[in-house]
Amino acid sequence: MAGTDLITWEQVKSILSMQDEDQTTTQFIISSVSEQARGIMGRNIVLDSLEEVRHGTGLSTLLLEEYPVKTVSALYIDTGYQYGAESLIDQTDYFVNKKIGQIELFWRTFPKRNFGRSVKIVYEAGFDTVPADIQQAALESVRWNYDRILYDGIGVKNEKAEGVSKSFEVRIPTNAREIFQSYKRPNV
Repeated sequence: MAGTDLITWEQVKSILSMQDEDQTTTQFIISSVSEQARGIMGRNIVLDSLEEVRHGTGLSTLLLEEYPVKTVSALYIDTGYQYGAESLIDQTDYFVNKKIGQIELFWRTFPKRNFGRSVKIVYEAGFDTVPADIQQAALESVRWNYDRILYDGIGVKNEKAEGVSKSFEVRIPTNAREIFQSYKRPNV
């Protein structure tokens, strides 16, 4: 299992009553579905330690790439790009909106973009446990792709009788895609 997979082989095996000989194929599909879901969500929702080096905004706020935020262990603002102890911002000088992944400075602004990548943030973000609806969407997508790959024909999207035209839903079923899309960051 990759550390960023949304569901485990053990969960898939148990829920879908799969056999041990299916593990290699299924694990590959689990990782593929998880990667596709990350693309749809525009973020990784599995808890991870991160480091971002970013341009400033010229404002007192900055949105982090990943959220929800569990902890911010260090915030540096340094137009010299050294990120040493002298550029470390004290945790009492900013507020972190953990739910949306936004840092708000109290007494200053982040340098403007023309100062380059002058902001460095070290933090943890993601869910401790993958939400149940995402696990369900991943499970459905794994089964969908397993059947599509092994049985060629499961996942028919459209079918015409006389004109003999079939098209197949690819990779992520519509209902699972909608669940993944609901975790995309709204325009803030």
